Amino acid sequence: MLRPWADWLLARRQAGEDVYAYFNNDVAGHAVTNARQFAGMLGLQEAGPDELTENSVYNNR
Repeated sequence: MLRPWADWLLARRQAGEDVYAYFNNDVAGHAVTNARQFAGMLGLQEAGPDELTENSVYNNR
């Protein structure tokens, strides 16, 4: 279910567009797990505390 969105987002990034993803936590609490899976599909790694900026959670390395 996430793969088509990852492909779409990657295409937008390659086109030079700024893109953002938002995960709404549902009753079962899957948002964090889904966001981490999605970031992995995009080739992103979780940023450490010393790497965070006001607007970033993941850094493209």
